[in-house]
Amino acid sequence: MMLRLAEGLGGLLAYRYLVGTGRLRHQLRFGGLLLTRAQEARRLLAERRELVEELERAKRDYLEG
Repeated sequence: MMLRLAEGLGGLLAYRYLVGTGRLRHQLRFGGLLLTRAQEARRLLAERRELVEELERAKRDYLEG
């Protein structure tokens, strides 16, 4: 029984580790983009911010309506 519990915890830790490394890889790639193409990176960030705001408005409207 302890072996199964340990396997489950090990799998969970491995999954969280892989998620973290994927996030780090994405941040490093975007950092490289920021260094080489700063204006395009700023434009992408602004568009992302606008999309998130639009989604939040739609969510708020849906929950109110």
